[in-house]
Amino acid sequence: MTKKEIIKFLKERLDIMIKANNKAIFPPYDTGYVKYTENKINEIMAIDKEEIEKIPVAACRYCNSLYILNDEIGNDHCVGCGSVNEVKIYKTMEEYLDLNNTEEEDE
Repeated sequence: MTKKEIIKFLKERLDIMIKANNKAIFPPYDTGYVKYTENKINEIMAIDKEEIEKIPVAACRYCNSLYILNDEIGNDHCVGCGSVNEVKIYKTMEEYLDLNNTEEEDE
């Protein structure tokens, strides 16, 4: 996955979250996560392609969500399904996408 594709994907997700938060009385997406996503987009835009390819990706072992929060005692919480400390680390975003696309095709 190229830098442009990653940024496009994150911007699409960010747009969805912002629109949903603006429509609801109580924001369905954590405002801290929305801000984090904005900061991450800016950070990715500032680094080069080789550095991006080296960034590991953490995803939930059960629902494959990338929305993982870390609490004050070091537990990883999946916001998607609520599992705790059930995180799978992929070497790159490309590896994550390849494995998940393969699983979807098998179904």
